[in-house]
Amino acid sequence: MPAAVVFRQGDRPQSCAVVMAGFLARQRVVSGRNQISSFYVPGDMPNLIPCICP
Repeated sequence: MPAAVVFRQGDRPQSCAVVMAGFLARQRVVSGRNQISSFYVPGDMPNLIPCICP
């Protein structure tokens, strides 16, 4: 499956997300280059903190 954007920087989550298959990478653009800050695997909840503490 091709890459897809799940959340964009600055988006406020409307619900919690769980990675069900494959993996998810969190990245941001720093000085014009993509920087990967974390990877998530099945079972991980990448936006857990904003869901608990809105």
